[in-house]
Amino acid sequence: MTLLDAHTVAPQTPIEADVCIVGAGAAGLALARELIGSRYSIVVLESGGLQSDRATQALYEVDTIGHPLRMEQGYVSRNRYFGGSTNTWGGRCIPLNAIDFEVRDWVNDSGWPFDKQALEPFYRQAARVLQLPDYDYFSPERWRSRLLGPLAQGLYGEAVVPEIALMGRSPIKMGRAYRRQLAAAPNLHIYLQANVTELEPNPAGTTVEQIHVATLGGDRFRVRARVFILASGGWENARLLLASSRHCPQGLGNPYDVVGRYYMEHPKILLGRIYPRADLLRSPAVLDYAPIAGGYGQLGLRLGDTQQRQAQVLNHYLQLQPGFPSGLPEARQTWQWVCSRAKRLRLHQIRRQDLRQVAPHLGQIGEYFLCRALNRPIPYPHIEVFNHFEHAPNRDSRVSLSRDRDALGSPRLQVDLRITAQEKENLLHLHRLVASHLQQLGLGELVTPDLDPTADWPGLTDASHHMGTTRMGLHPRRSVVDPDGRVHGLSNLYITGSSVFPTGGHANPTLTLVALALRLAHHLQTVVLPKTSRATPVPDQAIPNRQNQPQVAPRPLHTQATPP
Repeated sequence: MTLLDAHTVAPQTPIEADVCIVGAGAAGLALARELIGSRYSIVVLESGGLQSDRATQALYEVDTIGHPLRMEQGYVSRNRYFGGSTNTWGGRCIPLNAIDFEVRDWVNDSGWPFDKQALEPFYRQAARVLQLPDYDYFSPERWRSRLLGPLAQGLYGEAVVPEIALMGRSPIKMGRAYRRQLAAAPNLHIYLQANVTELEPNPAGTTVEQIHVATLGGDRFRVRARVFILASGGWENARLLLASSRHCPQGLGNPYDVVGRYYMEHPKILLGRIYPRADLLRSPAVLDYAPIAGGYGQLGLRLGDTQQRQAQVLNHYLQLQPGFPSGLPEARQTWQWVCSRAKRLRLHQIRRQDLRQVAPHLGQIGEYFLCRALNRPIPYPHIEVFNHFEHAPNRDSRVSLSRDRDALGSPRLQVDLRITAQEKENLLHLHRLVASHLQQLGLGELVTPDLDPTADWPGLTDASHHMGTTRMGLHPRRSVVDPDGRVHGLSNLYITGSSVFPTGGHANPTLTLVALALRLAHHLQTVVLPKTSRATPVPDQAIPNRQNQPQVAPRPLHTQATPP
C-alpha cells in the first residue's frame, strides 16, 4: 500500500484496523516494520508529510517556564514529519548501563520493572535496524584490544571505566531508509498529514474505542482499532493523554496525576580542560570517532557501577575532544560542523562562508586529519571535556497543558524542566575523581571551574532528549504504563518511546527506544493480538487510492532548513 494523504480521506470516514500506531518516527516505524507480513491490518498516522514544513512544525511550539530550552534560540528539537527526528539526528547511540535499570536508594523513584538482560536481545536487533556497526563493539574489552592495546590500562581502571558510543557510516534517516519496504507492505497503511487530536474511551473508561484525526486543511475523520499505540515522542505522548479530557477531566490514563511528570533530559555542558602530559590522551582513539567496520566508535569516561554505588552519585559521562585552537573561540561551532562533515566524507555540505571563517586555521585542520589518518597523537595543547548528565527522576519536572491553543485547536504544552543541585554536584564529584585518577597515573591535569551547584551554570543546556513523561512501572500511583507498555487501567492502549523511560542514564535514547518498540512488537504478536479473533481488514471504502478512487499522491511539503 502506498503512502496516503489524510486530506483525501472522506470527512468523518471511520477507518478500521487491528493496530493503530500514532507517530512515524524511530519508535513508530521500527514497530510498524516488525508487523509487516503479519495477518493483522496496521494503520500508521503521521502528523507531517515527507518533508518538513513550517505549519506542521509549529504544532510543536511550547511555553517554557523552567530551565531555558535550546529550541528558544531557534534549535529544532523534534522533527514533525515522516521519519521523525532521525531526519536530522547525529546518529550517536549508546545502550543504557546495567545500573540504570536498578533501584538506587540515592536516586528517588529510580528503577525499571526489568533488568538490562531482558532488553539485550532487542538492543542487538535495534542496532541492526539503526544500521550501526556490530553490537559487540559496545564491549569495553573489545575496544581495549582493538584501539588502545596495553595503553588502555593506563587510562581505564576499576573506578574510571570506558563508555563506547557507536554510529553508522552516516546517521540513518528511517523514513528514507525504509520507505519502500513500508509502502510495499500489503497490510500496512500510512497516512501523512494526519494529526491525532483526541483519544476517545468507552463510557467505563476501560478501553479506547476510537481516536479523532484532523488535518491542517480542516479535514476530520476517526480511526477505530483493536490496539492503539502512541509513538509520537516524549512530549506528544503526554500531550495526547492530557488533552483527551472530554470524558476524563485529568486526561486519559492519569487518575493519579503522573502523566507529564518526571520529565527528564540529558543536560550537557562544555566544562573543564585536561592538560595532557602523555600522548595517550592525545590519541585519536581517545579524542575522536574512530573508524571501524560499518561505521565509527567513540570512547568516553564514566564511573564504574560499583564506584557509583559507593559514592552514591548519578551516572554522568565525560566525552573528550581536541582542544579548540586559541584565538578563535567564536568559530567553535562552525569548526566542529566542518569537521563532522569531513569525517563522514560529506565535503559537499561545507559552505563557502564556513571555509572563510576557518580559513586562517586550515593548516591546523589539515594537521588534525593527518594525525587521525596516521593514528598519531593530536598535537593540541589541551583537551576539552564535554559533559553528559544523567537527569534524576523528579516529579516536579514536568510538561502540562498550556492555555494557548495550536492551529488545530488543541492545547499547547507548558514545559517546566528542572535541573537540580544534585545533578550539578554529582558532575563536579566525577570531575574530582577523574582529576585524581589522571594525576596519580601521570597522564595529565583536569582543571574545572569553581562553580556553585545551587546557581545557574552558563552554557548548561538540554539535549532535546524528551524522556519520562509517561514512565513505566508496576504501580499506577507512580507510573503511567506497565512493563509491557500498556497504560494502567486501559486494556488496549500502549505507549512506546523515550516517554516510558523510568530513568535515562546518560545514554542517547534512540537505541533504547527502538529496542523498546521491538520488544512491544514481540509482545503484541505473541501475546496480545493472538487473543483477538480473526484480523479485521481495513475496508476498501475507508481507504483512499483504492479501486474506486483516483490515485492521489501525498501532497508535497515545503522544506525547512534545520541546524546540522
